[in-house]
Amino acid sequence: MSCSEIYSDLEILQTDLDEHINQCDNVRIRQVTRCQGKTPTQTFYCGKKYYAEKNLNDMTAAKKSCIQFREKLATVNSSVVQEK
Repeated sequence: MSCSEIYSDLEILQTDLDEHINQCDNVRIRQVTRCQGKTPTQTFYCGKKYYAEKNLNDMTAAKKSCIQFREKLATVNSSVVQEK
């Protein structure tokens, strides 16, 4: 696929475009800061895995703090009821 190529058939254009995108995303290694020597597809899946772990940890921590808050609230409420 080149910039100056003129296509007479849409299917040939689509095939060349698919090959170009595959080459850019799955084969050609990038040296930019975010890719760090990986292909963009590898970088995406590594980031997705990291995000899932991080998000899961955040959700677990939030859930624990919510449970602790409910327990503390229950003890405060029970002590208020006993004082009456």
